Amino acid sequence: MEAFLGALEFQENEYEEFKELYESLKTKQKPHTLFISCVDSRVVPNLITGTKPGELYVIRNMGNVIPPKTSYKESLSTIASIEYAIAHVGIHNLIICGHSDCGACGSVHLIHDETTKAKTPYIANWIQFLKPIKEELKKPPAIQQPLRQAFMAYGAFECALATQQPLKL
Repeated sequence: MEAFLGALEFQENEYEEFKELYESLKTKQKPHTLFISCVDSRVVPNLITGTKPGELYVIRNMGNVIPPKTSYKESLSTIASIEYAIAHVGIHNLIICGHSDCGACGSVHLIHDETTKAKTPYIANWIQFLKPIKEELKKPPAIQQPLRQAFMAYGAFECALATQQPLKL
């Protein structure tokens, strides 16, 4: 009910304040940045980046995962959204936004728990994309920092591979 009342409040106040902007967005969008983030309610893309409506093309999923190109069947929504952003919207900037205390990343152990896999098969299937990262983070800390940077670059690289579009960094 609170969210519904918030929507009414938005229509009555916020919309009027930015009416010209919202009217311009009715028929077209031209966001400058693809922002991939977790579905966690604490992650608010426009607030984090200080952007207005229409400036970000946002893709959200558990753990802000970009599945490998080889996993189209399990990740069609994310891959199709990335492809659309690059091929049809004309996005050239990419932000992959992680956050602290991510429940999805913290639940990577579900991959091995057969009881949990049976109860929540879709979650277990999605979380399996995080397994390689879990294995890498078991390495000594001196190795982890370059690996974290490599994972960030890997995400951008996977976007480019998935959509077969050049990535401009």
